[in-house]
Amino acid sequence: MSTSPWFALPYPKPTKHVIVSGAGLAGCTTAWALAQRGVKVTVLDAASAPAQGGSGNPQGALYAKLSVTPTKQSELHICGSHYSLNLLRHLDPEQTFWSECDVMQIATSSAELKRQTNLLLHNAYPADVVGGANQSALTDLIQQPVTADGLIMKLAGWVSPAEFCCALLEHPNIEWHGNSRLVSLQQDNGEWQLQVESGQQYRSGTVILCHADATKQLEQTQHLPLKPIRGQVSTLPASVTDKHLQQVVCGEGYISPPYQDQYCFGATFELHEQSTCVTASAHQTNLDNLAKILPELAEDFVKSKHLLTGRVSFRCSTPDYLPVVGPAPDISATLQRFAPLRKDRNWQFPETEPAHLPGLYVNCGHGSKGLITTPLCGEYLASLICNEPLPLAKPLLDALNPCRFLIKDLIRKRI
Repeated sequence: MSTSPWFALPYPKPTKHVIVSGAGLAGCTTAWALAQRGVKVTVLDAASAPAQGGSGNPQGALYAKLSVTPTKQSELHICGSHYSLNLLRHLDPEQTFWSECDVMQIATSSAELKRQTNLLLHNAYPADVVGGANQSALTDLIQQPVTADGLIMKLAGWVSPAEFCCALLEHPNIEWHGNSRLVSLQQDNGEWQLQVESGQQYRSGTVILCHADATKQLEQTQHLPLKPIRGQVSTLPASVTDKHLQQVVCGEGYISPPYQDQYCFGATFELHEQSTCVTASAHQTNLDNLAKILPELAEDFVKSKHLLTGRVSFRCSTPDYLPVVGPAPDISATLQRFAPLRKDRNWQFPETEPAHLPGLYVNCGHGSKGLITTPLCGEYLASLICNEPLPLAKPLLDALNPCRFLIKDLIRKRI
């Protein structure tokens, strides 16, 4: 008997067509995984081009966030790093829009240095995932001064997320529709009827919601505690310095090797700021964070700060920093069936099945780590929908399940 029956997964009916709402990394990787299985996929997005939201920065760093001792998050990140790199090698073997390279994570504070030291001492991760290096060794590797010791992340690199998304959408089984903001979602005769802002309607028995924090605006997924976090990246022509990086270097922010003759660095982390305008103060934050890891490069950048350009987007985050991936629960039925948890969190439900909304799935909340989590999560959903063996262990799938927030709120008597 399962001790968590609310996390039991459905057995979907065979499907030949799926609608994916959202054309960022989550939507495009999910659509591609389904298309590879011969499923016809219609991708809808509010913007006129793919990857115009959080997935639209010029470059993103691809590396795992590791805790001192392994957690569900670090397990997902390591598995996702392997999967993402293999997918990118398959999709773009010439590395035209990405690069496989080490990521140097510099300890910019005493607390971070202690964390990194403890991580290495615990020896919980293999050497082909992470290693350590002192300040002198990192300076030699990066070929310019760094400010402290740090970690060397091996399953890593950088990617142009927008070009990644466009490459995924080129699959012959995928049909893409821009300017198609989803405004309503209703069940009708065993199918989902979707209406977009233009008035156009679409129908399918299977729908996957991948449009970041906008997912909670729909009635069926309003329970999801998704929050947008503002981030601004800064860009400068590579010609402003004679120091050229070959690796990604991270501290409180990150900077990638130049791509298309341009450096991209950042990003800010502004919890309560909702402005979409590029600001001088955010540029200064990015320059300050860069100076904490690569002071000489930052000095060159400051001399050319009048050339700074940038981009603002919003990460979609969750309270537990894990993405939300899996079948969408029927909110009212779930609360009714598992109401005894309000009285006793250990209440047993020997014959109670979970309540899913048939054919509706969610894939969002990937925060700043979408490059290493969305491809694997898209593969998971495609495997689930096509009744194939799943690529992740059940405890990890439970940790991603969209139902988890309803169950936590029941136990804490919040609902």
